[in-house]
Amino acid sequence: MKGNKPTVLLADDEESVRELLLQLLQREKCEVVAVAGDGEEALQLYQQYKPDITLLDIKMPKLDGMGVLRKIREQDKESFICIISADAFPDILREAAKLRVAGYVVKPIVGKKTRSIINKYEKHRSKEKLPPSVISDKKPFQPSERELINAQWLIDSIQFPAVPEAVTALQKEMAKSEPDVDYVTEIISGDIMKLPPILGQQLKTIFCA
Repeated sequence: MKGNKPTVLLADDEESVRELLLQLLQREKCEVVAVAGDGEEALQLYQQYKPDITLLDIKMPKLDGMGVLRKIREQDKESFICIISADAFPDILREAAKLRVAGYVVKPIVGKKTRSIINKYEKHRSKEKLPPSVISDKKPFQPSERELINAQWLIDSIQFPAVPEAVTALQKEMAKSEPDVDYVTEIISGDIMKLPPILGQQLKTIFCA
């Protein structure tokens, strides 16, 4: 932190995206201490500055965003890192969740997405446990009424001693007459590795098609 401002490392190979994010983050009272155009530079700058917030584009030359994330996690298991991508790829989401990313920001970048990142960071600082999220304007696959009923049955069947916080949130949301599919998808994507394998796969098939 610099004063009350969180420090940020921004890594994206597109200059226009870097410039836009720089403006939006400054508007949110963040201190962008380093900007990188490729993965190797991002890793060097991370080690140099140890920023409060790290934003990594998935597709970068020399070393992609997931490669940078893996190397950072070898040294630091808890730092606040968000991945940036043009789409929410399920395989990358799953690996990113295992590597404890704070968020998955889907382009195009707009002000409300940077605000969402800062809100999550503030909660991270207060030690509030939250599942990784997908920050996107795109509507995910819309389950049919029968699929929603099946999902409700599957979720209600969850019975094991240590129920993750995300499962409780999932049960509450699915109990509503009109569950928020975006929110349910976000929870499943973020905590799917904590669910029993068969159950997790069935829910992913319904909500994360």
